Amino acid sequence: MHQKVNIVNELSKLGFVRGQHDFAVFLESTWRLLSGFEHGLGWAALRGADRGAETEIPGGKGIFLSINDEEFVNAAKVTYSLLTTACRLLRTRHLEPER
Repeated sequence: MHQKVNIVNELSKLGFVRGQHDFAVFLESTWRLLSGFEHGLGWAALRGADRGAETEIPGGKGIFLSINDEEFVNAAKVTYSLLTTACRLLRTRHLEPER
C-alpha cells in the first residue's frame, strides 16, 4: 500500500502487453520519451523532434525544433491504449457486480 509505483515495471504486466517482449520494450521507450518531454529533458527534445535551420547568435547557435510526426503518432497511440485500458479496468472494478 505504501510502496512507490514503478510505472516502467508495471507496463509489461498489462494485459495487452503481456507476452509481447518487443512491444513491452517499445512501450517502455515511449513512456520514457513522454516523461522526458514532461520534465523538459534535452535528450527527449532532441530525440522526439526534427531539427530545422541553425542560426548564428552571439555566443552560440540557435536551432529550430519541431515535434517529429512519427514520434507524435506513436506517443498518441500508446497514450490512448493506456487510457482505454485504465477505463476498462475502472469499469470492471467499480461498475460490474462481483462474481
